Amino acid sequence: MTAIDVHILVYLVGEIVPGSAPVREKRALLLGGLCEWLGGDAWTWTLHEETSGGTVIVDSLHHGFDPPPHDWEKLADRQLSSTRRRTDGRSATVAILRGASATPFSERETQLAGIVFDEVAWLYDFDEAAPLPDIPPLLTTRQLVVAALLLQGWGRKRIAAHLEISSNTLGGHIKEIYRKLGVRSQAALIQSEFGESIPNRKS
Repeated sequence: MTAIDVHILVYLVGEIVPGSAPVREKRALLLGGLCEWLGGDAWTWTLHEETSGGTVIVDSLHHGFDPPPHDWEKLADRQLSSTRRRTDGRSATVAILRGASATPFSERETQLAGIVFDEVAWLYDFDEAAPLPDIPPLLTTRQLVVAALLLQGWGRKRIAAHLEISSNTLGGHIKEIYRKLGVRSQAALIQSEFGESIPNRKS
C-alpha cells in the first residue's frame, strides 16, 4: 500500500460525503469514488431478503453496466464484493465490477476495497436518526491525489511532471481544492482540519 493509497483511504472512509446528504446519496458517492479509484467499470448496492420463494431484491443502486444475475458468475475474478446482514434481517451486498474482457483486480486493489467494505458500517445498515458530522465537500479522485502531494510539500512543477499534466490543468485542480476546503494557500491547506486528518503529511 502506497502513501497515496493511505491518503485516499482516509478521505474515502472518513470525509467523502457531507453529513447532511441522504444515505442513498452517501452510498452512491462512496461507491462511485471507490470504483473510480480502483479502475472499476461499475458498482452496485443491493438489498435483498430470503423468502419462502427464494431471494428477493428489495432495493438497489448501481452505476455503469448492470449484468443480469446469471452473468455475475462469469465475472467472479473481476468483482470485489461484500455482503453483510443488517439489523432488519435483510442482507446488503456491495460490489465493484470490471467487464469480462478487463484485467482482474490485483491483490492490492482487493485489499483496499476490503478495508472500505469492512470499516464503513453505514454502507450496509445506517441509522437515519444518527447524523454524521459535517465534513469537507467532495474532492474528485484526481483532486485528492493533488491535495495529498501538496500535503507532502511538493511544488507545482514537480506535481505537474509527476502526474503528466500541464501547469494550467494543475492550477485548475489546486484552485478547486482550495475553494472546496476553504483555504488560500498550500501552507493553509497543511494547517487545515483536512490536512491535520491526513497521516504522514509533511509538517
